[in-house]
Amino acid sequence: MHALHAWTGTEMIFIAVRSDVTDYLCPLVSTTSEHGVDFIRLATKSDLTTLALRYEAYCLLGIEGRFLVYLYQCIVSHEGSL
Repeated sequence: MHALHAWTGTEMIFIAVRSDVTDYLCPLVSTTSEHGVDFIRLATKSDLTTLALRYEAYCLLGIEGRFLVYLYQCIVSHEGSL
C-alpha cells in the first residue's frame, strides 16, 4: 500500500474489521498519509479509529446492533450531563 502510494501518489485508507464474533482481530486502520485521516475527520466528524469500531459493530451486529450502540451512547452522554 505504501509502496503504491510512493510510486503513484495514490491516497488510500485501509480498514480491516472482523465479521464474526469468533474471530479475534482488533480493528486495523492504515492510511498512506494524513490526507486520509483529515478527510475522515471532516467527512464524519469522527476519527478513523472510531469509524473502524463503528464499522466493526455494524459487521458483527447489523443495523439493529448499530442502533443499540447509538442508543447506549446517547444514554451514557445524557447521564453525564445530569
